[in-house]
Amino acid sequence: MKRNLYKAGIFITALGLPYLQFRYLALMQIGFFALYLVEKFAVGETVKPQRADYPLAAFYLFMVLATIFSQTPGLSAVLLVYYTVGISFYIIVSREFNRDDFVLLGLFLIFSASLASLIGIAQYLGGDLGQAAWLDMQANPDIKARAYSVFMNPNVLGEYLLVALIYNLALILTSKSLARGALLAIPFGINLLTLLLTFSRGAWGGFAFALIVFLLAYDYRYLPVLALLGGISLFLLPEVFMQRLLTIFTSSGDSSTSYRGMIYFGTEHMLQDYWPFGTGLGYGSFIEVYSLYRVEEIYGAHAHNIFLEILVETGVFGLITFLYFMFKTGVRGIKTILLSKGTMEGMMAVTGIAALAGLFLHGLVENIFFDIRIVTLVWILFGFATGSMKVVKS
Repeated sequence: MKRNLYKAGIFITALGLPYLQFRYLALMQIGFFALYLVEKFAVGETVKPQRADYPLAAFYLFMVLATIFSQTPGLSAVLLVYYTVGISFYIIVSREFNRDDFVLLGLFLIFSASLASLIGIAQYLGGDLGQAAWLDMQANPDIKARAYSVFMNPNVLGEYLLVALIYNLALILTSKSLARGALLAIPFGINLLTLLLTFSRGAWGGFAFALIVFLLAYDYRYLPVLALLGGISLFLLPEVFMQRLLTIFTSSGDSSTSYRGMIYFGTEHMLQDYWPFGTGLGYGSFIEVYSLYRVEEIYGAHAHNIFLEILVETGVFGLITFLYFMFKTGVRGIKTILLSKGTMEGMMAVTGIAALAGLFLHGLVENIFFDIRIVTLVWILFGFATGSMKVVKS
């Protein structure tokens, strides 16, 4: 048996994530994870738990309970399988990935993201606005199209590109030659343009925050350069982008802001009855229960806030264990960065923490766990943040 073959499942997933049905990727990954366990057993090794694994195990337990007592147990069971697959990525990445794996996975992800971006750019140029519910035309009259690519939602595409861009930046900064860095800058530009064309304000804000966290962790001396570029962009970007950004702050805004407010209000009503143990894992149970608590005729498939969504689905104990897992991940990642400054292991942790920071900031106004493809990336990022410490200690 060829050692490390089990990593192929993660590489294939990174390449096919936007384009293949996740059920097939999940089945493939289950096979590769079984191969991983067999290989460990064959060489007499064990998969030892790390400190961050204990709160994760507790969170997983509450997800299991949320599945058993779900309002829609069938749908919750499918989602639990997908979460389990994602956690298998976390286990492998956090224990087995090295600098070469990090680079190879990044190249696959960047290539796949660039193809998705080209599709999104073509949609924009063709005037494809997607679903009418995605945009308040009265508040945004100059926006004629939005890129959503194969993700069928511009916000989800924005989340995906956020991860790809931060990963891309990490590979540019660690390139050993100017030519390679310049070559990697091409997909960075394509994906950055597409991120703008999503007109996803949450994804824009998440990416900006991820950049700040990235530079703080990598080298804070680059922050003035980022501030300068950001200031210049305010004058160079077409007015339509500035108008879209300003709808966050203006009192008129667009209807998505008031829509989210209604969703939050209805969700708070749900929590009065379901806060201890939740409604059940996944959007199926949310929809089932929310219909009884909705405000006016506002329907919602999720809470439009990742932390509120976890609380609704798994209850207060599920949220506490997840937050503690995030905290342990952050502490471990920061230790890695401090102990391995300037190395690829340190860059793995920087990438994981920065991308997660951007995603979860976006998660304050969106359920970033609604699309299983983004959930999969989140588990991989958690693996980067917690796993490279092992390499530093070895």
